[in-house]
Amino acid sequence: MTIVDSLERIASFRVRILLLGVGLFCILFPTQFSELIPLIVGLSMTAAGAFGVVVSRVEKNYRHPGTSTMGESL
Repeated sequence: MTIVDSLERIASFRVRILLLGVGLFCILFPTQFSELIPLIVGLSMTAAGAFGVVVSRVEKNYRHPGTSTMGESL
């Protein structure tokens, strides 16, 4: 298994949305007891979700040059 194969799993649509959603929720609604831990978790999950979006777009253009992210020919 290569790094690209591992990144493809991160880049799946549901995982990206889940990471972005949970990360943003942790940033926007931290607990009153300890705000630092949810903020760190939220930032890391949001970064992982955004990284998955970038990887999936780059990977699609790398495998199928000349097509947009929706698959239609340019």
